[in-house]
Order: sequence, then structure tokens, then C-alpha cells
Amino acid sequence: WPLAARGPRGSAGGRGRRGEQPIARSQPASMGTSPRAPRRGAGGGLLALLVLAAGAAAAGAETVLELGMLYRLTDDRAGGEQLDSGWIGVALSGLLAVDHFNNRNPNIVPAFGELGDCDVVMHEAMYDTASTSIGAVEGYRQGETTWHAAVGPARSASSSPVAILGGIDAIPTVSYWSTSPDLDDAALYPYFLRTIPSDEAIAEALVEYFVEEGMEEVQILHVNDPYGSAYAQGLLLQGQDRGVSVTTFEFSDSGTDIENVVEIMAKTDLRISVIVAFESHFESIIKAAEANGLISDTSLFIWTDSVSVSILEGGLAPRGWLRILSLGAVGERSSILFDAMAAVNNSRLESFYERMPEGLIYPTPLFTDDDYVDDISTYSFDAVAAVGLAACELRAQGKNASGADLYNAIAAQRFEGTSGTIAFDMYGSRDFTTGGYVMQNTVLGDDGEVDVVAVGRWDNDNSRWAYAQPIVYADGSTNSPSYVEPVSEDFNHIGWNLRAVGITTYCLNMLLAITLIVVVLVHNNAPVFRKSQPFFLIVILVGSVISTQSILLFSVLDDKGYERDQESETVYRVPGLDWACQSLPYTLNLGFTLSLGGLLAKVERIHILFDGKLSGQTRVVRVIDMLPMLGAMIAVELCVLLAWQFTDPLRFERKVIDRNSRDQDEESIGRCVSAYFEEFFFTFLTIHLVLSIGAVYLAYQVRNAPHAFQENKYVLAVLMSRLQISALSLPLLFLLADNRSAYFVSVMVVALFDLAQMVTLFFPKIRVLMKDAVSGRKSTELVSI
Repeated sequence: WPLAARGPRGSAGGRGRRGEQPIARSQPASMGTSPRAPRRGAGGGLLALLVLAAGAAAAGAETVLELGMLYRLTDDRAGGEQLDSGWIGVALSGLLAVDHFNNRNPNIVPAFGELGDCDVVMHEAMYDTASTSIGAVEGYRQGETTWHAAVGPARSASSSPVAILGGIDAIPTVSYWSTSPDLDDAALYPYFLRTIPSDEAIAEALVEYFVEEGMEEVQILHVNDPYGSAYAQGLLLQGQDRGVSVTTFEFSDSGTDIENVVEIMAKTDLRISVIVAFESHFESIIKAAEANGLISDTSLFIWTDSVSVSILEGGLAPRGWLRILSLGAVGERSSILFDAMAAVNNSRLESFYERMPEGLIYPTPLFTDDDYVDDISTYSFDAVAAVGLAACELRAQGKNASGADLYNAIAAQRFEGTSGTIAFDMYGSRDFTTGGYVMQNTVLGDDGEVDVVAVGRWDNDNSRWAYAQPIVYADGSTNSPSYVEPVSEDFNHIGWNLRAVGITTYCLNMLLAITLIVVVLVHNNAPVFRKSQPFFLIVILVGSVISTQSILLFSVLDDKGYERDQESETVYRVPGLDWACQSLPYTLNLGFTLSLGGLLAKVERIHILFDGKLSGQTRVVRVIDMLPMLGAMIAVELCVLLAWQFTDPLRFERKVIDRNSRDQDEESIGRCVSAYFEEFFFTFLTIHLVLSIGAVYLAYQVRNAPHAFQENKYVLAVLMSRLQISALSLPLLFLLADNRSAYFVSVMVVALFDLAQMVTLFFPKIRVLMKDAVSGRKSTELVSI
């Protein structure tokens, strides 16, 4: 760097703007080599340095450090619109840092007070980058031949080309707001540094929040520029390390593109959205999100520091959103900085405005209740301080003030700044462990308006969030929303429509069975019933009544409203319905056995009587003589039922039968299960099949009996109807086992079994009874048995 003899400061601070040459400075000597790769020799610069140093020493002059200052005060992306007062305040903080360094004022940075022997003074030249890459490059080119270092630019998209040029020219650039992880590429940006942490640090903290809240999938909507793309990449990589899936969506500055991309986002069903966009995109994103249902009580938007608090409090943001950012305003020193800026605001504001780019409207006062100091000011102040402290360190060491030396000296700094302890990592980025990271929450204030409040701070020592108060989410609760749209699970509940059919069927069957029992009891002396053995007719009807109770049990077996105990990932127990499951085998099997047993006993009695008659013997077969056979059949059934009861009784469980790609339950079915269901099912099936074949055989044996006692056609009619019903229903039940329709099929099977039996055996008798009543005589005609 040059050593220039100078008199009073006068206008030496210089000012400039894009396209305008700043006040002329002495031309710097060659800046030497790049910290990573040689660029050009420094011999000529060293000779000039020695000559100028000798002249300066003779004149008692100061050592001048030419500092470029690249700040965003307007936004060409928004038609050249001037930014709010907060950004003017950020620029003012950089100028204030120059003054504090030059005056060795230790009030904000204590290290300034230890520079008494250092004769370095800063001359700054400030340029408006217009928030664009082109504006930043134009500003850089205005001062590149005179600068030893530059502070800025702000945006990552602007820092990228400037850092490349700085690497070519060996000019260290220290950004105060560029957070893109891509800028850590030492080969591409060898002279780049920053006092704000990289977004990789924020990504780590953000992913930790996702892990804490069990959010396994999130999506990120980002502007397609170096800042947004690198942020998304950092979040993607951190998510991979922690098991969080990140789906990325990018958009251009076009409002139409935002609408299209947000529409696609809404189709993912993800409800946790990280938004990396600028204030110019805010309204378009909100409108598109509302139009596509992304903003609701079950969603969460997380914003970065690229959208200010004033925007979030501007009326469009609802409660329950988050803003996670690096916050420079931590500790006592940031408060001292803000007090110092407030003092400038009250007394010396015009003198600072004179050092800023011309052609802008600078408000007086700058800070009011509505326009406050932005915490980015702390990073700006610390960036200037780092350059000044490094320059004095080099001066004390008597080293050549080349760009490489200056870069290395800045990178080696560690001091207490306004944003905390300032230290740099191997890439020139702010050391992650020295940064301050804050979580802010949009909440409803007492006035009903949305306020942004700090709810948590990142604990660097424990790598986790420490909360000062609970987060309030969009639904007003402190419970974080599901990371995906809650799935409406199909529980396959029976429903009142199907249950109404079942209950109606039950009532009709019971009414018919009880009516027939009454008829048999009242007319038991009528020839049509007396010679058909009324006792066994009653047994058959009682069997129908018992089996019909299965319809009622089927209607009860629905766990809606019952407590469930999770047994495994896909199975839930419902103990409150176990009794109904365990009752079903008794009603189904005992009802069937009584009905078929009564039929068998009747046929067997006829068989014994006519077998004896054919052999010339006279036999008397009483009802009581047939009870052992009936009792034996019931005893066998009970033995098997009790064996099942004590081995592994049926229990009710709900099983998940369909899950989506996110392991969310989409469909489940409630049913009775047992480890030995198939074994006992086929045991009962075999017993009933044997009994049915026996009934057919006995009916065949009495085929030659007198017509009045012919039983075969009625037995066969009952058994064939049951066989047909079984042949149709059993395959259906297996196919519909995971569907609510299984209830309807089960009800119809039981109802048709009993109905077919009652209609076939009893309706012909009722017809004869009614015929006798009409004719006034007692018929000797016997129908059935």
C-alpha cells in the first residue's frame, strides 16, 4: 500500500456512486501475490513503498489505507427504488467504524484503544451497488486501482463477481451480509472474507429444529441466484446428514414463475416450507401460497434474514411463522453501537450523509420509532474494524502491505466486535461457533397486529436451540404442525347405513324365529306339528335364534370411539371388543349345531322306526332317546370351542393395510384375529361337513318310507341352500377381508342360512295349518317331519 503525506482530512473521506469517479487517491503499489496462488511479482511495489515511506517519515505523515465500501442503498430489480432507512443505517455504521478506528475510540471495539502506536488511517469511498451484480462490479471498478481492501457487497449474488475480481487484483473483500456457502470456494474466491456466518451454519441450526420437532420432510422455495441456490444446497446436505428429506423448488424474479412453482409445491402435501426470497418477492409468494392452500393452520413458513421484520409485520404475514437468521445484535457491544448511531442521528447526521453516494434522498432524522437500526449494522461495523486492526498489525510487524499479507492478517483476527467475538475459519468465513443465531416467531400482539418476537437462540456449546418462550404456531397452539398434510385415514368403519341394514336383518330374522316358536307351541297338538315332533322343531328354531345373535355381534364389532393400544408399528389392540370376538364362535357354531342336530335327530328317529318295521319288529322311539345324540354333537362343539378359548381366543385388533411413501397410515381394518384361527376354522368346517353328509345319508336311508314321512327332499333342500350360500360367500369373505363390505356379506350369510332353514321347514307346515283352519277339519297330511 502507499504511504502518503497528507495534511488535514478535509474531504479526504471521499464519496462516490455508481458511474461516478470518487475523489482521487494516491495509486497503490502492487498488492503482491494471492494467498493461495501466485499472481504477479511485487518488486516494483516494494521500491515504491520504500521511496514513499522515506518521504512520509520525513514529513511526519500518516499511513493511508484506501477502503472501498460497497453498500446497497437502492434496488435496480425494483426499478431503482430507494431502500428503507435500515439500509442507510447499515451504510452509516460502516462510516462510523471508520471514524472510531481513525480516532482510536475503544467504546465499541476495545481493541481500537490499543492502537496508540499505529499511524494507519482509513480513507473510504462508498458506492451504491443497486442490489445487483452489475451495480457491484461497476462500483468495484471505480475504485479498484486505489483500494487496498473493500467492505461489501451485501448480497451473495453481488459478492460473487466482486470476489472474483478481488482475487485477480489481490484486494481483500470483506462482506457483511453475503451468506452463500458457495463463497467458501477458496479457489474461485481467494480474497473473500465475511463477518456474517455462512448459511451452512444457519442450515445446521435449522435442521436441528426439524429433528427436534420430528419433521422428516420439508420443502424449500428459493430464488435462483447464488444466495438462494447455495442456501438450498446447504440445507439439502445438512438434511441428508440428519435424516431430513429436503425437496427444493427454485424460481426466477418473475411473478408468473413464482405462481407456477408454488402451485407445484402445493401438490407435494408437504406443510413445512423454508422460503429464501427477497422482499420484492414477498407479496407474490404470499398470494400464490394462499391461492394454492399452502397457508393454513396446519402449515409453517420459515423465512430467512433476506426478508426484514418490517415486512413480516406489514400485514400480510399471519401468526405462527418463523424467521431464522444470524443476528448481529447480541450482547452489550451491539447496544453501544446502536447508542452511538442514535447519537449521530441526533447531531451529526448531515456530515455522514455528505460521505455517502449522491442523488439519494436521505431522511432527517434517520431513525424513528418505525425505522430502527438493523442488526446488519453490527456486521458492517465489524467488517471495517477487522480491516483496520489487520492493517495496524501488519504495520507493527513491518511487513509489506500486499494484498496477500492483508488478507492473511484479516483472516487471523480475533477480537470482540459488535456482533460478538470476531474470528474466521479456514475459508475466510465467520467462525460458526462465534455467530449468534436467533429464531423469531410471528405472534399476535395485544393490539391484534402481528409482531415478530425472539423465541429462541442457538446454543453453540450444546448445538441445540435454547428457548426463552414456546413457539406459537398458526393454529394458536404450541404444538408444531405435521410435516405433511394429515392423511384422512380410511378406517373401514361399518357406518350407520350398513349397520342399519344389519340391525334390520337381525330384527326380521328374530321376529320370524320367535313367531314360529310361538306357532309351534300354540299348535303343538295339530297333526302337522305333532307328528313332526314339536320338540325338535323348537330345537331347530332355538338354533336359528342363537346363530342370529351373530348378526348383532358383527354390528358391535366396530372400534370407532374405543381406546386403542399400539402393539406394533401397524397393529393396534382394542381390548374393549375382545368379548364380542370371543362370543362369535359360540353363537355361530352352537346355533348351527342345534339346528342341524335337531334335523338329524328327527331323521334318525324316522330311520329307526321304519328300519324296525321293515324287519318285522315294533319299536318305540321316544324324544328322550334321541337326546344323547344331540348332546354328543353339542359336547363335541363345546370341547373345540373351549380348546380355542384357552389356547388363543379371538381378540379385536386394527391393522394398517395401506401406507403411503411417508409411512402414513392411509387405510386400516378392524377384525377379530387369533394365532390359530385357520386351524380351528377348518376343524369346525370339517365337523359341520361330516354332520351335513350324515344328514343327507340318513335322508337317503328313509327314501322308501311312506310319503308322509319322506324327509330327504326337505333335508336336501336345506343342506343344498346352505351349500350354495357357503360356496358363494366364503370366497367373497376372503376377498373382502380387508374391506367394510365383509360386514354386509357376513350378515347376509347368517341371515340366509337361518331364513332358508325356516322357510323350507316351516312354511309348508304353516300352509297346511292355514288350510285346515279354512276347511274346518284336521288334515292327516304330514308335511316335512
